[in-house]
Amino acid sequence: MKTAGQIAEFVGGTLKGDAEQQIHAVGSLERASEGMLAYAEDIYLDRVPSTSASCVLVPSGDFPDRTVIVVEKPRLAFARVTRWLSPEESKVGGIHPTAVVHDKADVAADAAIGAWSYIERGARVGTGSVVYPGCYVGKDCQIGANCILYPQVVLYPGVEMGDRVVVHTGTVLGADGFGFVSDGIRYEKIPQVGKVVIGSDVDIGANSCVDRGALDETTVGDGAKIDNLCQIAHNVQVGPHAIISSQSGVAGSSQIGSHVTIGGQTG
Repeated sequence: MKTAGQIAEFVGGTLKGDAEQQIHAVGSLERASEGMLAYAEDIYLDRVPSTSASCVLVPSGDFPDRTVIVVEKPRLAFARVTRWLSPEESKVGGIHPTAVVHDKADVAADAAIGAWSYIERGARVGTGSVVYPGCYVGKDCQIGANCILYPQVVLYPGVEMGDRVVVHTGTVLGADGFGFVSDGIRYEKIPQVGKVVIGSDVDIGANSCVDRGALDETTVGDGAKIDNLCQIAHNVQVGPHAIISSQSGVAGSSQIGSHVTIGGQTG
């Protein structure tokens, strides 16, 4: 529970209204009720007077008889307040009895390895990281600090990731790139001997694939966000803070620049 005044101070905004208004949760303008925080921008500002939310983040304006916080970027402030108000998910450190951790793997003392997960030889799991049940972390993989691998994530050998990386359920990192050469009759596989390198603060959605490089690296830069059901092929370079939306596919050796936004179902 926070007060409107505390929230205004947290986001660096200007409070108009009741500083002692109690806020315990967040919601949309349409569905928020008493004790909840909402935000409004652009064409939705005219809905502020009629919302049941107890406090609203707005970019500007006067709203008599309403408690509002004026802040430059309401949506960004709302995201930060949501994290601030939400209780942190409890994390039980240690290795579940059913997990298998190779004696040559390096798992931080405060990391958590869930049931039926498998950590191969030479793999490293950094401080504060959580590997949920049913994950596979291959040989020589490197997982940084405070990362989260949700259930049934697969890391093929040699995958490297920085700190605070979130990988959602069913995602596969480091599978072979699609490389074949024809002898005129049939196709022969080209060995894929590169690896996948994921930067820090990357989020990868459910059931996505990032293939290993054929010879060099497939890279995803710091802060990039990849949605569900995306395919990143071998040797692709995704720049820092790029956004790739759901059901998009990036062909081999493509280069995606910094802060690029790719909409859903783009090829």
